[in-house]
Order: sequence, then C-alpha cells, then structure tokens
Amino acid sequence: MLERHHLAFVFDLRLPLEQQLELARIQFVEERDRRKIKSPIPRRKRPAALARYLRVIDAKHAGASNREIAQQFIADRLYSSDSAGSLYAGQYRIERDWQIARQLVAHGYLGLAYSSR
Repeated sequence: MLERHHLAFVFDLRLPLEQQLELARIQFVEERDRRKIKSPIPRRKRPAALARYLRVIDAKHAGASNREIAQQFIADRLYSSDSAGSLYAGQYRIERDWQIARQLVAHGYLGLAYSSR
C-alpha cells in the first residue's frame, strides 16, 4: 500500500521510454498539485550551499561550537566578505545553516545528489 505522498507508475517496455517519462512527469505534477503536497526540499539547487550545510552537519556532530565553525568558514572564505568582518554575523549564519541542514537531513538530503533536475 502506498502512502499518501507516494505515487507509482507502470512503464510499457514496448513503448519508447522518453514519451512515457514525459507523461509520468506531467502526471506527477498534476497529482502533486491535486493532493496539495508541497516539496520539503527547495527546488533550486545550490551545490555550494549544500556542501556548506553538510560541513555544518559534520562539524556539529564532531562537537564544534558555532564560533569555531564560523571561524573556519570565514578562513575558508565560505562566507562573503560582509560576514567575514564580524564573527557574530558568521555565528548567526552558522545557526541559520544548521537549521536548514537539519531540515535536509529530516527530509532526505541524499535525494539532491542523485536527482537529475
């Protein structure tokens, strides 16, 4: 039994795959809209931001403080020069990145690495 947020498709091996994939994509969007299901992961991909979120996850799990992470990110130039002037601003950004990182973990961030869009 599929859950409310799941959808299954059947493909005919005798027919061209490209046409079936396009039809499945259209049906997917229509069904998602009909069920009013929102994607928990932002659609816009930002590989640099994703890498930063993963680094925050690693650092937090290693026991680093926001201050330590911010100092390293400023040294590595992961934050723009406006944040580099203020360690406090860097710590604030770490907290925001940590919140986003936790959402990615909770909603299956690995799907981002393997999706085609």
